[in-house]
Amino acid sequence: MELSYEELRVRCPSDIFDFETTEEVKPLDKGIIGQDRVVKAAHFGLRVKSPGYNLFL
Repeated sequence: MELSYEELRVRCPSDIFDFETTEEVKPLDKGIIGQDRVVKAAHFGLRVKSPGYNLFL
């Protein structure tokens, strides 16, 4: 199924954040945060070397 760019984009209202730019955000020291299944799927997707495959996060 093909998706338009509008269907892939989510915008967050900027007033929910308590910083002006991402330069003010401290880096995470925990690596990847998330469910194990999602992390495994992302690692798998990053290793696919065939053309025509995309990874949307």
